[in-house]
Amino acid sequence: LWVAFLYLTLESLVLVVLFGWWLAAGLGRRLRTPYFEGLHYDLVQGFLWVFFREASRVLNLSIVTDGPTPDAYPGRPILVCCRHAGPGDSFTLIHALMHDYRREPRVVLKNTLAWDPAIDVVLHRLPARFITPNPREGEDLESQISALAEGLDQDDAFVIFPEGGNFTPARR
Repeated sequence: LWVAFLYLTLESLVLVVLFGWWLAAGLGRRLRTPYFEGLHYDLVQGFLWVFFREASRVLNLSIVTDGPTPDAYPGRPILVCCRHAGPGDSFTLIHALMHDYRREPRVVLKNTLAWDPAIDVVLHRLPARFITPNPREGEDLESQISALAEGLDQDDAFVIFPEGGNFTPARR
């Protein structure tokens, strides 16, 4: 219950901050500048830091990273393919990429996640793509994903969930 209350409180605070930044950015005209993009990444990282600190304390959550060290790929972007395993795995992955690996994630995600107000606003201001799992005729998902991958720099992580949802043998 505490973690749910914390999430809703943090989400509300984030929305207030985002509205203030929209005003400060000339009613949104300068939101796509590197300065405001950096602020948004810092806000996401701060949100996740507070959330995981409390989740670790209250739920006795422990995250163990298995794989290359954060310094394994210096000076170049990385591709991250993730398998959904439950409701918190996306947050866990993004938290690890930002906090431990010092990366700025570019995420391809399902359009239903835009129903969360803070996720919707933040990820429409950062390099990310909300995609429809069953696209309409004429929608070119490959070009949308390709456009997101263009211009990756040395501290980016391109994140994709190939199965498109929580893992099942059929999706694999």
